[in-house]
Amino acid sequence: MPDLYKPLINIAADWLTTVTRRQLRQKLRAERFQAKTLPRLLLSLAKTKRGKALGLTADMSAAAFRQNVPLSDHRALAPWVEQIKQGGVDLIWPGRCECFVATAGTTTGFPRHLPVTPAMQACYSAGARAAVLHATARTGGVHALLGRVLLLGGSVSTNQLDDEKSVAIADLATLAAVQHPHWVEHYYFEPTTRIALRQVWDEFVERVIKRTRTKPVTMIVGHPAWVRDFARKATDCLSTAKIRFTSLQAIWPHLRCLALTGDFPSLFYRQLKTAVGDHVPVHEVFATAEGILAAQGPGSLSGLRLLAETGIYFEFLPLEDYDPANLAELGFKAVPLAKTVVDRDYLLVITTPAGLVRHLTGDVVRFTSIRPPRILPMGQIDLRLNRFGENLHPRQVIDVLVSVCHHHRWVPTFLHVAPLVRKTELGVTHGCHEWWIELQAGTVDTPTGPMISRELDRRLAQSHEGYHAKRQQGNLSAPIVRLVMPGAFEHWMRHKGRWGGPHKLAVTRNDRNIADSLSRMARFSKD
Repeated sequence: MPDLYKPLINIAADWLTTVTRRQLRQKLRAERFQAKTLPRLLLSLAKTKRGKALGLTADMSAAAFRQNVPLSDHRALAPWVEQIKQGGVDLIWPGRCECFVATAGTTTGFPRHLPVTPAMQACYSAGARAAVLHATARTGGVHALLGRVLLLGGSVSTNQLDDEKSVAIADLATLAAVQHPHWVEHYYFEPTTRIALRQVWDEFVERVIKRTRTKPVTMIVGHPAWVRDFARKATDCLSTAKIRFTSLQAIWPHLRCLALTGDFPSLFYRQLKTAVGDHVPVHEVFATAEGILAAQGPGSLSGLRLLAETGIYFEFLPLEDYDPANLAELGFKAVPLAKTVVDRDYLLVITTPAGLVRHLTGDVVRFTSIRPPRILPMGQIDLRLNRFGENLHPRQVIDVLVSVCHHHRWVPTFLHVAPLVRKTELGVTHGCHEWWIELQAGTVDTPTGPMISRELDRRLAQSHEGYHAKRQQGNLSAPIVRLVMPGAFEHWMRHKGRWGGPHKLAVTRNDRNIADSLSRMARFSKD
């Protein structure tokens, strides 16, 4: 009987791809599903202790929900999560929860934990299925699903609470790798659960290669930085004096799709295309610990399709209305999907089957179209550069560097930007941005820091009104560029215990936590 699973999955995938392609042409589909999602969530949320404290009722209208229920964030949720870890029942979602997903910790420096209820597991699965079907709808076939899907996860830990109770904590990619039926692992997903739980990244890569080298891997899923580092390690491990593997497709000839989760891949895009194989399509998925939120769809328009039908209720708070000190008073300003407009920055607000209610994820998104809804993730609100009032999002910083490097045929490998405050006169802060850039070895023309600085400054002033205004006012000076030797960032991340797996390097920070550490390592002067 198990031998029938794979053919049945392939037939179902082919049919669902056709259905998905037709559904994606329905411009009002997302709004219709959102109208049904909130009442379904309220049926369960109203039964919980937190739901009752918030005044939730099963028959509450969307308008009453918006007017009467306050916004919240991780700080408001943290005490509830700790009670759930201690065995609390019916606190934020009906029943008991013993599994938690960990955020990457890019903003705070340490991961935060969110409950993974059975209903949330189903939500993750629905999001993953929708994202995959968006990929097959884009490419026009299910070839990527005919073999095995390799999931590059991170790590799992177990928190022992007392002699009898413990909870499992994992990053989202690892949860996807381990939480499926045994027959799925046997016939469809790689690697095995035992390998997926490996704590040491280099050891994980070696075990994956050993197990999957002769298997028909047709899709690889992972964070852009993980995939890049995995590809380098894999090709180095298998290459010999006689045979040189230059890409993952050379290792797995049946590879048909690379699905990238988490951050935007534009900084590594050229490297990824080379490392994976020039003919392997890249499929972008906006996935966070809070949920799988959007994915690329068919067509040439920019932006990712919002996954509005997977069980998450979306709202959007205009960025100019954000005031972290007064979240409880901003609830009425967050708008539903139908009230959003294009080319405006919003903070993402979600209500989910994990018990999150009007929860601010911290992600800033910008709509490129409303019907159907397409969004551009701009980065985390706490990671934007705003020390001088310039309001630069991580995506904008990356896009400018990529455009400069593309013009000169340079290949960026790592980037970090932080403010460098020089002086304060009459209460006005002056300074500049300090760019730490690592380029791939072997560039055609070796650049200098001042050369890149001039181009970055010019392009930012042309493309970003806030940056241009601050440069004109004199609050912001031209950027300082620190070019570091190839391998410097990897050395720094290994030294900090952040290499491989779920660890990510923040592209921008509004403080100097990372920049000062890099400065001590590289011995650059601050002026």
